[in-house]
Amino acid sequence: MKILYLITKSEIGGAQTHVAQLAKFFAQNNNEVAVMSLPGGWLESEAIKAGAKFYPNIYFSNNFNLARFFRAIKTIRNLINQFKPDIVACHSTAAGFIGRIAARNSIPTIYTAHGWSFEPGTPWWRKLPAIMTEKYAAKFCQKIICVSKYTNDMGVKHRIADKDKFAVIYNGVEKIEAQPKTENSIIRIIFVGRLSKQKDPELLVKAALGLPPDLMKQIEVVIIGSGPKADPLNNLAGQNKNLCVKMLNDVSRGEAVSLLKNSDIFVLSTNWEGFPYSILEAMSAGLPVVATDVGGISEAIDSSCGFLIKRGDLVRLKEALTKLITDKNLRVQMGENARRIAENKFSLHKMLAETESLYKSLL
Repeated sequence: MKILYLITKSEIGGAQTHVAQLAKFFAQNNNEVAVMSLPGGWLESEAIKAGAKFYPNIYFSNNFNLARFFRAIKTIRNLINQFKPDIVACHSTAAGFIGRIAARNSIPTIYTAHGWSFEPGTPWWRKLPAIMTEKYAAKFCQKIICVSKYTNDMGVKHRIADKDKFAVIYNGVEKIEAQPKTENSIIRIIFVGRLSKQKDPELLVKAALGLPPDLMKQIEVVIIGSGPKADPLNNLAGQNKNLCVKMLNDVSRGEAVSLLKNSDIFVLSTNWEGFPYSILEAMSAGLPVVATDVGGISEAIDSSCGFLIKRGDLVRLKEALTKLITDKNLRVQMGENARRIAENKFSLHKMLAETESLYKSLL
């Protein structure tokens, strides 16, 4: 097969990780793979490293501009004529729309919905155009892959396309070997995500600051990510010198995995979400998870492997952290259950096999 992947940005993120996994798998299994996105990011180097060809599209943008829109379409069409793909696989909202318009059913085309731009909480003046845009673009693809049942149900509910056009293929992660913990080591609580209103990392720090002093001294909070909330978060973390908060900004994927392996609890206090890779990677590393019950998160997390809390629920977050900090057996058991769920339900092998089968069904 000759497969062309289209995605708006090349920076590291969940959708980019997904495309990198697919590009590597298909490129290393006797397929020709091309990836097109904005140039200069993590995905560009990963695609080339995997043996795929990378093509920049400098006109991709999340902000609509008519001139850039038509230039982006022309750039894609030029590549289609040059590369002659058997499959066009579109990812992310902007490239997903532009790519489908560019291909216009001339080639079997797939759109992977990593989330929708009309998620609950979206203002109506953005939600309505987003729904109309997705309905229009859906006419120009054969399948819409949803990375969670939640995403699938949202698409069906808003009548983006007929039910039979949707397919659920969960994100997949490689197994991460956990690092053995020493008996008297500090309990590390880790957060990975953009420091923004969406991810709400401040809720975690507020919860940690609300713990009794004896518990506070037993923990270390590690926050990986960058964004507009970085300065307020630093100020908040500095309110109590008994609490150790390490702000690590963006780190390489290898460093992030190493930190997960050496952590004890994973927290994602997000306000809205599709189906985050960060939770799956934490589960694969054998960590119990405390997360907000939004998007498709409840499809991965249940009471056997973690705690689900309501959006912004500071009290429940403190309760969950207290239970996990004070009960090592609970941490270990939940972590082992999390690892087992990740291996059985969200393995990378499973995701790749299901995606390959879908691609071949369209040829």
